[in-house]
Order: sequence, then structure tokens, then C-alpha cells
Amino acid sequence: MRWSDGLYRLFGLEPGSVEPSFEAFVRMVHPDDRERVSESGRRALEERVTSTDEFRITRPDGEERTVLGVGKAVLGADQTTVAILGTTQDITARKEADEQLRASEARYRALMEHATEAIVVLDVDRGHFHQVNENAAKLFKLPRERLLASGPIDLSPPVQPDGRSSAEAASEFISQAIAGGTPVFEWVHRAADGTDVPCEVRLVRLPDNERILVRGSVTDISDRKRAERDLEQAAVEREVAARARDLHRVTEAALAHLRLDDLLPELARRLTDILGVDNAAVLLANERGDLTVRAAHGIEQKAIGITIPAGQGFAGRVFTGRRPLALYGEEPRQIVVNPVLREVRALLGIPLIVKGRARGILHVGSLHDRRFSEEELSLIGLAADRAALGIEHARIYERERSIAETLQRSLLPDRLPDIPGFDIAASYQAAGEGHDVGGDFYDAFAVDDGRWLVVIGDVCGKGPEAAALTALTRYTLRAEATHDPRPAALLGLLNRAILQQRSDQRFCTAACALIERSNAGVAVTMCVGGHPLPLIVRADGRVDPVGRPGTPIGMVDDPSLLEATTTLAPGETIVFYTDGLLDAHAPERILTEDDLAALLAATTGSSPSTLVGRLHRDVTGQSDAPARDDVAIVAIRQLG
Repeated sequence: MRWSDGLYRLFGLEPGSVEPSFEAFVRMVHPDDRERVSESGRRALEERVTSTDEFRITRPDGEERTVLGVGKAVLGADQTTVAILGTTQDITARKEADEQLRASEARYRALMEHATEAIVVLDVDRGHFHQVNENAAKLFKLPRERLLASGPIDLSPPVQPDGRSSAEAASEFISQAIAGGTPVFEWVHRAADGTDVPCEVRLVRLPDNERILVRGSVTDISDRKRAERDLEQAAVEREVAARARDLHRVTEAALAHLRLDDLLPELARRLTDILGVDNAAVLLANERGDLTVRAAHGIEQKAIGITIPAGQGFAGRVFTGRRPLALYGEEPRQIVVNPVLREVRALLGIPLIVKGRARGILHVGSLHDRRFSEEELSLIGLAADRAALGIEHARIYERERSIAETLQRSLLPDRLPDIPGFDIAASYQAAGEGHDVGGDFYDAFAVDDGRWLVVIGDVCGKGPEAAALTALTRYTLRAEATHDPRPAALLGLLNRAILQQRSDQRFCTAACALIERSNAGVAVTMCVGGHPLPLIVRADGRVDPVGRPGTPIGMVDDPSLLEATTTLAPGETIVFYTDGLLDAHAPERILTEDDLAALLAATTGSSPSTLVGRLHRDVTGQSDAPARDDVAIVAIRQLG
């Protein structure tokens, strides 16, 4: 038996320090995994079966690592086993990344499950729900199993209040969502007990390569509709009716915004104008009940950011009492904590409550003596209810986006390496509004003192599954590069790893370059698997593609992966990019490789950071609409 130096180091041993034998190998295996590894070795030897196993090893210093072992019998002319070839790869980092991704997926599912509104995901082709949360089961008064066997038409009366059939109206709104819109509309659902439930529905299409999925956020607005009917029946003065229309506009704006930083200041400003008061503020609560001024308009603007301890002052009393409170004359001076409000002569506070839980308060104040009428109390209470729903929607949206951004950052390098004699820059821009994890990635790292690898790729699809494949791709390339940094060999190993470890038919494209510095200059060896060919901006302004087209990675057992080698002279730059750069705003505008080459020719002599920034401005910055696909760019330039 012969062990490579790499195997000794994987075991935490100095090369040659242990006499190689299968028994010595098994002794390094974790006790719980030894029997399985021994059995795999026996089968490879006696039954001539190629074995692939994940198992743990224990190094002399006590550190546990997870490895992937492959054993294959070599047969002689008489079909007897003459040797066993084995490889062992350290996959600890990849396993940890997989665990982190699974935890992230669990958090994403928990976010949907604990949403304050009912959430349903419709499989459009089947006409049935693909996924529902507990709140949906409660809203429709059906067990999840029954709900998953139903569709929106099954849970609706034949005709909607606007006179349209439910089937016709549902088809129109679903078509808008499939086309990329986010329709928000009122709908009457019919619960299992036969009662009609007025709801507000927000639709958005979910990314999925296999199905057409549309997510619906369904909010029971029975209380709101009841309040609106009561309001319509009340005989109020013309001024109050005008204010009701203004308040309706405020509440609609609250539900239309997604970002809290946009929603809250607009809400405070409009309330100040409509009610003719000197101040309006929105305070949001943390888990302890402390209230922070998140937005204000009027005399309290300087108080933005101030936190009022739980239960203290006027705001604390409204929050803990969970009902409106009005103070007049000298009363505000005696209770308020914020000194700005001590000159107020009329103060009205309303709790912001969603599904029975207080989220904060909204208050308005006047420097002049006045009384808030019963009509005003009722109307501003309605505004607070709608505003609370809008705030809750915004919080859910921001949590989803935060999870996606955190996961996306974990799939890209924290920083690019310092490569002597080179300048390197990269950028990444997510498609849409950034609440789905993208599949574009890049990496750059040293193989040894004189060689570096640069890789860029694009995993099909979005979401946690695409992120899992991105992590597998990055960590596999980094791990295998320590053994054989040749680009074609690396992409071949990656192809095998994807086929062995993924069963969802996802694949990726990649361009991998080995950059070698020697006394003769800089050589670049490129291998491309289904990816756009990188471009070299020559010192004289020419732009040449580098590499030869190949097969996407993870699709077939024997991909075509061909290497091509070129030289890089001082002042010349290699530009790697993903196809999102070409079709950032398709179908209105699609770039060709020639278009991109013309843009790059104009950057001759520019630093990589300048080049990357200019590409983004020229290609993705010419439309108000968000880019339809992720865009990744890496540029590396040999210094003079």
C-alpha cells in the first residue's frame, strides 16, 4: 500500500510517519464508522464493487473531520483484482455549509409559518395549493390535508361582489402575477362552515424551474369591512367626510409601501396635514415593550430615535392600555416624558394592534386648544388599524430580504486576494428586489506561490436549492484545487460531484482560469463549461475571447471540457461575467458579445474597479426597472 503525502496531511500526520496499511487507515477512522469503512474495503477487494462513503476521521490532536472516500478495484487481464485505487477528500467545510443552508431553509419556512396572515402557494398547472400555513387552515376552517387538495375557486362563492364570476376574476389576477405583477385586491372567500369571509389578497409569482407557483398573502378584513360599513351608515358632517377620504388615502399608502423607512414618515406627514395638528409620530415597540420614535412630522422630528422605557409616559400608557387615549389642556404636561410634547394642548394616542398583539402606537398633537370628536377618534382608529397591517407587512418583507442578503453574502468571498503584480476587482448585483438568493458566484484564490485560480459561474434557478448548489460548487473547487489545479480537471471533478450528490437535475455553468507567473511572462489556462467566454482587453484596445465552449456542469456524465492557453501582457485585463450582464433588461434590450467588446474597448487602460463600475452603469443602469437576472463581474489586470 502507498499513501500520498496529501493523505498523510489529511490525517494530520507528517508524510511517511506511519507505515501505510489498510489497518492503519481504519485506525484513523472514527470508531462509530470503522465497521462500515472496513466492509466497503472488503467489497471493493472481493466483490470488485466501487464504493463511495462519507465517514469521520479522528486526527492525532483529537480533531474530527468528515471525508469522502472512493475505492475502486483495478482488474487484470484475467479479471482478478490486482490493485485497489482509493481517494479521500476532506468535505468538512462543505458539510458545515450544507448544515447552515438547511438551517437557513428552516428559518425561511418558519417565516412563512409564523406570518401574521394566511399564506397559500398555488400550483397553477394543477389548480391546487402546493403549500399552506396554519393561519390559512384557520381562515378557511379546513385541515391542511383538505386545503392542499383544493384551489381558490373551491373556496370561493360563484360570484364576487363586483358581479364577476370567481373563476374569471381569479384567472385575471393569477395571470397578472405570472406576468410579473403584484396584484393586491379584495376577495370574498367561503369558509368550510359556509360563511363568507372578506379578505385582502396580495399575489406574487415564486421562482421555480419545475412549476408555476403563485404565493398569496390573505388577510381577513372582516373587522375593517364592518367598520367601513358602520362608517358609511353614520351621518357625519361634510368636513369629517373629507377627512375620511384623506385618511383612506393615508391607509392605502401604508399598505402600498414595503420599506418601513419609507412608510412611516409618509404616514406621519399625511396625518399632520389631514387632521390639522402640529405633530404626528409613530413609535414601534421591541420585545420588552420599549417604544422608539421611528418617524415624526412637525415639532417632534428632533425626537426621532429616542427610546421610551416600557410603560412610561403617555406612549407607554397607550401601549399597555391597548386603547385610544386623549389628553387636553394641562394634562399632557403632567404625563409626557418627551420634553418636546410638554407644550402640547391636545394629544391623542392610538395603539397599533395586529391579530391581538400591540406593535406600537401612533399619536398626534396640537399646540392649540381643541377637542377630538368621536368621528375623528373613530376614523383615526381605522387609520391605525390599516397602518398596523402595513407595518407588519413591511416587517415580514424586510425579514425575508435580510435572510436572503445574509445567505447571499455567505456564498461570495469576503474579500479578493492580493495577487502580486495584479489588480483585481469584482461586483455582484442581485436581480429584482433582492429577497431571493441568486445563483451567480465568483471566487479567486492562490493555489501556490506562483499560481492563482479565478472562477465565475451561474447556478440555474434561485432560492435555497440554488444556494446549496452554489456552496457545493465553491467548496468543491477550492478543495480539489489543492490536489490538481488544472481547470479542465477541476470542472470534471465538479461535474462528477454534482451528479453524485444532487438529484434535482440542477446544473451550473462556469469559467475557470489558472493564472501562472514565470520568468517567461504570465500564462492563462482557461476552461469553460457552458458559460460565456471571458474577454481579454489587450493593451492596444483589441478585445479577444479566451477559452473554448464546453458543456454545462452537472448535466451529463462525460462533458466536453477543453482547455485553451493564452498569455497576458502588462496592462492587459481579463474580464469574467455572467449572462445576466447581457440580458439584464431582456426582452427590451439584449447585448451581444460584440456589444460588450465595444464597451470594454472604451475602457482600455482603466483599473479593474473602474472597468467593473463602468460596465454596471452602461449595461444595468439604463432602465428604471430592476434587472431580471443576477449580474456578477470579475476583472483582473496585469500591472506594468
